[in-house]
Amino acid sequence: MAIDISRVCLGSLVAFLSLGGLPVSAAERVSVTLQGDQVQNYSRLLEQAVAVGNSAIATTFATHPAADPIELTILLSRNGQILPILMAEVSRTDWQQQPDVQNWARYSNSVRILLGYAPPVQVAVRPPVRRPIIENSDRIDELD
Repeated sequence: MAIDISRVCLGSLVAFLSLGGLPVSAAERVSVTLQGDQVQNYSRLLEQAVAVGNSAIATTFATHPAADPIELTILLSRNGQILPILMAEVSRTDWQQQPDVQNWARYSNSVRILLGYAPPVQVAVRPPVRRPIIENSDRIDELD
């Protein structure tokens, strides 16, 4: 499994623009892309996303002291498509109390279908009900 971690660090910039000599914390955005072409089981893929997410958050807090909170996005690349499968935002305090991304994770419901891990949901379509153009045709005959 190849992992490509890219970060957009706003913490350093915000530290320079501090108010009254006190640094202002900024959200650290962390994006990780997993390669899913060889993974056939979606639940296994989610397990990998959680493990990689936990590692990415722990590493980011350890290496970026001003980062608070962290906005994590785990992307999946499969069959030429790249879609988010897990998103989370966690503060340093919350992470110290419960260091598991599953506590804050939001999952995309449609990704399973879009990436081909599940068949599309089939919606039963009822045939149209045919009604006569004139509903009370018996009364029309009476009027003649």
